[in-house]
Amino acid sequence: MEIEVVPVAITTGDIATLQRVCQDVLGYSPTRALDKTHLKITDPAAYLGCLDMEDNPLDALRQGKRRSGIWSHFYATLLAVVPSDVAYQVVNLGHLKLHLKQGKRETIIVMSGSMDEWYDAILIGCNRSVDSELRAVTTGALHCFERVGLRELFSNLVHKIMPDGTTYLVKND
Repeated sequence: MEIEVVPVAITTGDIATLQRVCQDVLGYSPTRALDKTHLKITDPAAYLGCLDMEDNPLDALRQGKRRSGIWSHFYATLLAVVPSDVAYQVVNLGHLKLHLKQGKRETIIVMSGSMDEWYDAILIGCNRSVDSELRAVTTGALHCFERVGLRELFSNLVHKIMPDGTTYLVKND
């Protein structure tokens, strides 16, 4: 059985309000540097990149966990369809909030957390030493985030592909 991971809710934010309030209070829009990036203002990554109001959205995405804690204000919910025996391994992925619903042969897992929590969970699961099916769950989550424009969050990591097609991550210090 192939493991499936799909996004069902990812913070997009009200960027117009963020712009207005920052313009009124700080005298500038936190989105002004977006034009110098590959990000579109409608991307979830654009909202997260501008949320620290420092006018460097790519740096906010790349360094947010270490620098400002801004990632904790951005939330995502993914669904995973996994073999029943894999479902209970997901609890070892840190502080994600989980809800499991058993089907006939498979389990659906609702996995939710801030980007801080997701980043830690993906680091734990995209590891050579974990079971390949658990690594498939976190590889699927990693790919979900990359598809919605959040690849910069993982740009400080080297992505290696295992023979089973899953990804393991190595810190690029």
